[in-house]
Amino acid sequence: WRGGKSEIFEALDSDLGELTKQPLNRSYRSSQPVIDVVNRVFRDMTRHDNLDRLEPAVREWSERFPEHTTALAELPGYVELHTSPEAAEGENATDVKLAWTAERVKEMTQWAAGYSIGILTRRNDTVTQLIHELRQRDVPASEEGGGRLNDSPATQVIL
Repeated sequence: WRGGKSEIFEALDSDLGELTKQPLNRSYRSSQPVIDVVNRVFRDMTRHDNLDRLEPAVREWSERFPEHTTALAELPGYVELHTSPEAAEGENATDVKLAWTAERVKEMTQWAAGYSIGILTRRNDTVTQLIHELRQRDVPASEEGGGRLNDSPATQVIL
């Protein structure tokens, strides 16, 4: 769904009125702490002080956002939200963010030994680069979807 267009679903609803709507607001992957943060972030998006021209769209989306729940309410979990530093002049912003993220994950693996750490990315094409950054720091990591065959460094060498 990453990068999807909600207008497609709205068009389906108007073009195919006989469809039965089913909400997708119950998670079968995430713990209650994760769902609590998701609900808080998306419910309070309009409180951001830098929405500018996006304010009407953010307000509409936030108002339509359904409260999410989880089937895994008893599953323990932990959430931290951070903002990466801005790239300096001449630096690539994505490179800076992914290197910073990999460093934070490396730190977390030291105090959260035995736990899994999930990282959500906005775009699939950053996953391979993030995996590379993690592995350079000796952090075991795997891709769980989103990548294309030609995203792999090994495939690039062959090509």
